[in-house]
Amino acid sequence: HGQDVDLDKVLGASIQEIADFAEGHGSEFASALLAREKWIAQREGRQVRKGVRRHLSALIDDDEPEEREETEEAEDASSPPEEDGEASDGGEEYPIAHGGGWYELSDGNKVQGKDKAVEAQAALDEENDG
Repeated sequence: HGQDVDLDKVLGASIQEIADFAEGHGSEFASALLAREKWIAQREGRQVRKGVRRHLSALIDDDEPEEREETEEAEDASSPPEEDGEASDGGEEYPIAHGGGWYELSDGNKVQGKDKAVEAQAALDEENDG
């Protein structure tokens, strides 16, 4: 958009600074930051920092506008948000919120609605454990 931000530089700050910065830039920016944090964590063989995930996920979930045109909502509901193509397998807790009511399951599938996502993930976990 208007200005380019170095995601790696932002992620090098303290968790509170990351949260404050992301809060001023909206849910799309928070989603991009979280995706970058996951990618870095996977590359470094570590888990995503819980504080970073918690703050950014809250921003992504909280930034859904309550009052929207029905046509706009129908368009958003028709397909999950686009990903950057990086598969995430860095020990995240599933389902992962991606904004707009969409959640990613551990098998990579996208599901709309938190309850539906939690149920589907529980079934996947049971399938994988049994």
